[in-house]
Amino acid sequence: MVRKATYALDPKAKAIIITAKAAVNLVARCRPSVPVLLVVSMSESFKWSSHVASHGLVFRGILPLMGADSKTIGDMISFSVQVAKKEGFIVGKPATSKSQTYSWN
Repeated sequence: MVRKATYALDPKAKAIIITAKAAVNLVARCRPSVPVLLVVSMSESFKWSSHVASHGLVFRGILPLMGADSKTIGDMISFSVQVAKKEGFIVGKPATSKSQTYSWN
């Protein structure tokens, strides 16, 4: 579990995007210096989605986003990158458009 948490401390990262509730606590403990975005899909039931998003507010440095009908992980990541650029969390052109997906199970 610690090895997976070190990905949150990558100095090249501009932002960390989380799509699972289980990873929020682990990433928040690392206290990364970049914004951490928790993206929750609106395609799930609204009650569950809002619960997960509000759960993200408990942890330091987590910014919850309610995704707009994102059905896949790729859609959720694309949505969060667009919001991060619009809000000024990510400045400049990303060095790579490649995203890495890790299983937290």
